[in-house]
Amino acid sequence: MIEEKFDRALNEVFEDLLIRRWRGPGQVRNYGKALVVEDEETYRVKITLPDADPHKLEAEVSEWRLVVRTPATPAPDETVLDFSHRVDIGRVTARFEAGTLEVLVPKARRRRIEVR
Repeated sequence: MIEEKFDRALNEVFEDLLIRRWRGPGQVRNYGKALVVEDEETYRVKITLPDADPHKLEAEVSEWRLVVRTPATPAPDETVLDFSHRVDIGRVTARFEAGTLEVLVPKARRRRIEVR
């Protein structure tokens, strides 16, 4: 049990420090029931939730993370996705159709600063 937790933590650190930050745009990543397609401007997240009631789904977004909870399924479930680019939380949209939650997560835009 402790060895499994240590291995998982080590893998998460390795993924975060050495892979996620250097991965280029246009990547497709599969996280089990979640599929993330990234381009230069957005993350498109598709999560398969065949037994979920769309009215009871809970989704939260922060500048770096998306959390989706399904409390009403036979067993409560949570999907957590961390992003390597800051998210524009005001423009995030979601829709549920045919057992799949699709979340469009725009990346925060950079703003050029005028120097005087």
